[in-house]
Amino acid sequence: MRREEHGSVPPIIQLPSQGRSMKALVVDDSDEIRAILRRILVKWNYEVCEASNGLEAAQILEGDPGIQIVLLDWVMPVMDGLELCRNLQARKNPPYILMFTGTGEEEEVRATFLKAGANDCLAKPFIPDILWWKLLAAKQFLKNRDFSLAIEHMKILVADDDLLYRTVMRNSLMKWKHEVLEAANGIEAANLIEQQTGIHVVILDFWMPKMNGLELCNNLRKKANPPYILMASGSRCDQVIQECKEAGANDYLCKPFNLDMLQSRLLDAARFLESSADSENHASEPQGGVPTGDGALRQDRMIRVKSLQNHSDSGPLWPSCVPTS
Repeated sequence: MRREEHGSVPPIIQLPSQGRSMKALVVDDSDEIRAILRRILVKWNYEVCEASNGLEAAQILEGDPGIQIVLLDWVMPVMDGLELCRNLQARKNPPYILMFTGTGEEEEVRATFLKAGANDCLAKPFIPDILWWKLLAAKQFLKNRDFSLAIEHMKILVADDDLLYRTVMRNSLMKWKHEVLEAANGIEAANLIEQQTGIHVVILDFWMPKMNGLELCNNLRKKANPPYILMASGSRCDQVIQECKEAGANDYLCKPFNLDMLQSRLLDAARFLESSADSENHASEPQGGVPTGDGALRQDRMIRVKSLQNHSDSGPLWPSCVPTS
């Protein structure tokens, strides 16, 4: 039985755009509801597709993997929202699903939606500003998910004269799906950086023969587009940490460290690189809006990522170094 909903949606109120365009699919058998949602979403800078039932929506999603958000009605002919929701969960990276219902957001209904795989739900008649916030939460969720996928493929150089340390680092980084290069001293590392393109992160030991990490760090900072530099040392002395910072290192890692701490530092590195690439791409965009030069090179790895936090241009936050297990 169809719920009473026609004409029940309040008029569009003035709410700001939600930034960069994202593709959304509106699935509802009511022409009126679809038209209202289209008007609202277009005002908020969404690219909108429509479907009048679950089967039609499934066909659209199969042909367009770029759809990231699905606004999905519950009761529809041919295939209802719950069935489509369950089917979408078989996909590797399903879209964010916001279910609509005319019965209110009672806990039992909400639990039914979430069990089927929906990310959130909204009762009809809905208020536009509540929809706005729910869509903003959807964008944040997708950024989080895409970010975790994108950081798996960074190119990382580990420079340390300790073979055992390099082996442990290489195994861990490759397990996390990073590409790994190795150097036993600063000169080897400098040569690799000259020869290889697209190195995102350099993990430098402070003390190395021939050229130590501090000297190499100073040299790298003279480059136009240096990699993200993570200095590592067994010293917890404030003076050593300050020397690394003054040499231009982005962050500092105390040895011995656990893998969770390393992964956390790499998350910070990826966010910083994406933020820098985003700024460079805006600065280097030609008339047609296509990134060029080093901005395009960095964007190649970080295209699907958007920074989860704002990083200050004045430099990174330097963590307190404490012993780890």
